Amino acid sequence: MLGENLIIKMWDSLFDRGIGSLLRPWQQRREGKARGDVLRELAQAERDAEEIRSGIKSLEHDGKLLMHTLENDLAFPSPMRSPPPIAGSADVAVRNAIANGIRKEVNVAKAVLLAEKELEDDAQKPPSETVSQDWLYRWRECVGDVSEKDLQIFWGKALAGETKQPGSFSLRTLEFLKNLSKEDARLIESLMPYVVRDFIYREADNTILQHTVHLFPVLLYLQEIGFLAGVERSGLLLNLG
Repeated sequence: MLGENLIIKMWDSLFDRGIGSLLRPWQQRREGKARGDVLRELAQAERDAEEIRSGIKSLEHDGKLLMHTLENDLAFPSPMRSPPPIAGSADVAVRNAIANGIRKEVNVAKAVLLAEKELEDDAQKPPSETVSQDWLYRWRECVGDVSEKDLQIFWGKALAGETKQPGSFSLRTLEFLKNLSKEDARLIESLMPYVVRDFIYREADNTILQHTVHLFPVLLYLQEIGFLAGVERSGLLLNLG
């Protein structure tokens, strides 16, 4: 794999900071386990989180999940089994905290896998510098709340880019990504084929670009949220049709 050394660099940076823990078992045996299998396991973890939140399952003292059926609940008191869930505020808070923790770890894991995919075909030599601890912690904090794949792709690209060149994505950029909606991400993605070295390429009559996004209001909006600059000087016209 062309990007193997970059991927190893990324994993080392993450695991040194305790990030991506759900993926550690897979990473250690990754040669024999397809990414699709890992994604199915992460999807199951998401289902487990929702069942914990709803009280269908609970996390036991031994780290195993217990499905709350009548048979299981009557089997209490096993020394490793919690009593049936109590529908009190404290119990609800605990269930939500556990479910949210799982959900955040799954979101982080998905973004890491997308970053790995981004690096797979990159033959660049890994840099001598490592990604800063503060950057990685901020990245994890932000991406933990992102469940939409369209947005996770951006977070994966950010991690891949920072792995290749530490310092290329500022903390301010992470804050910008944190505030993007799914619709924002799709608008930005529609422009990416026309971005060349931080500029948007357009023909003299804007023919290609006009047919790609309906256009001037979109560009003004992307400037308003901080993605573009200089739209007023582009010579584009407002498309009222």
